[in-house]
Amino acid sequence: MTTTAASPPQHAHTRFTKAEGPARLPANLGGPVPETTLSPAAPPVRCLVVDDEPAILETIRRGTAHLDGLDLTLINRGDLAIQALQAEDSFDLVLSDVRMPGASGHEVLRRVRQLSPDIPVLLMSAVATVDEILQLQNAGATLFLRKPFGLPELQLMLRHAQHLARQLRTARDLNRVAPADEVTLPGLVGRSPAFKRALVHLAALARTDAPLLIGGETGTGKELVARAAHKLSPRKDAPFMAVNCSALTDTLVDSELFGHEKGAFTGALKDSPGLFRAANGGTIFLDEIGDLSASGQAKLLRVLQEREIRPVGATHSVKVNVRVIAATHRDLAQMVAAGQFRQDLLYRLKVGEVTLPPLRKRPDDILLLAHTFLEKCRKEFGAAATAFSPEAVTAMMAYGWPGNVRELEATVTRAAAVAAGAAVTAEDLGLAASPGGSAPSLSAGMLPAFSEAKQQTIDAFERAYLTRLVAEQPAVTLAAQQAGMDRKSLYRLLKKHGLSAHGAEEE
Repeated sequence: MTTTAASPPQHAHTRFTKAEGPARLPANLGGPVPETTLSPAAPPVRCLVVDDEPAILETIRRGTAHLDGLDLTLINRGDLAIQALQAEDSFDLVLSDVRMPGASGHEVLRRVRQLSPDIPVLLMSAVATVDEILQLQNAGATLFLRKPFGLPELQLMLRHAQHLARQLRTARDLNRVAPADEVTLPGLVGRSPAFKRALVHLAALARTDAPLLIGGETGTGKELVARAAHKLSPRKDAPFMAVNCSALTDTLVDSELFGHEKGAFTGALKDSPGLFRAANGGTIFLDEIGDLSASGQAKLLRVLQEREIRPVGATHSVKVNVRVIAATHRDLAQMVAAGQFRQDLLYRLKVGEVTLPPLRKRPDDILLLAHTFLEKCRKEFGAAATAFSPEAVTAMMAYGWPGNVRELEATVTRAAAVAAGAAVTAEDLGLAASPGGSAPSLSAGMLPAFSEAKQQTIDAFERAYLTRLVAEQPAVTLAAQQAGMDRKSLYRLLKKHGLSAHGAEEE
């Protein structure tokens, strides 16, 4: 495209922020901007718009006037856009024409990717060929919009890009390895409401000597919570001993937990203190307590009641001063009802109780955790990638994470090891084949009860649908209209799955 006499002067560079109130654009770019109030908790997404046609800039300006939280910088030449990118390292989103004077959209895209591998770049053109579009996508373009476009199409694309840009910026701006929350919850990474609600009393519980029971699905980080409780306790300088109860058979429980004396049984060639005495003064963490045998449960109950153990082969008991923290992915109340777990032991263990939410119910933490693990990979084995591509972010947010935080860490670690560029791609993550990861598997392993499998499938569908819905339409009232349901019903579903949308205040 060429610049005509009717085009704005080459130095035209217009910026406006709806949070700042009315602002006047040059006469050839349109009138005043409507005033909109933004929440202080949600800084605007800064979007650089580049096009040499005044009519296109005006269409974009008017078409985004109702989108809260969007700060537009309008520029009519590609070379001036590159100068702006170099001068201001704070754009969250770029929307650019492909063919322009000064520098093309190809060059703008190249410069953006040099500065940041994860900023969403949206390109538009009336004449781009299929080969050129594929070339731009391979170079890192996020989305493509063909001219002429209608306002609904423009608004839908920008809403999606704005939502994605906000997620990326939030993850970039957070302290990746030691968030502020670690001051009170050492070793734990998470800022979502569901995560904070689960751990709201952890610091207070940690200061006591009472047993603590930690529940939650496999992979949610129960041992990390146990270690945090130990570090927050007066016992923090004493030992922390972890034991997996599922690995303890009846013949091993006494010896492993309580120790034995030399000659107590065949192969007992020397005294062994056992884990309780090794943890004396500190904390013992009994993981998967629901797998402990009936005999082991009885012996553990005695330790909690009497605060003493008897090593195998000994004729006398030994006093121990140990704080017990237990964890399980099982429903111990159901196990009590089924006669599989002692009710008196359950009462003893759950003096203090914490239940961790699954990762699918704390989606606001997915990117924070992913960046934390990526930074860990960079430090531990020199991974080259320092960010995630927009497509990788979309893939992670849409995936169900049935293995929870543990699966996320393993996925990011593998992706960081194979990533060839500065950004981990969706292909590196390898999640495309199973985006609905929270759905139950009915083809292998023990078949769950029909009601349980049905509910898991419903939950997986609801979460996948709502994640895409709020990505396309963050405003809850409009999202409810799009989904064909009333606003209160949508709000309840969003709250159930830990998702948020603009205007989703509790009613």
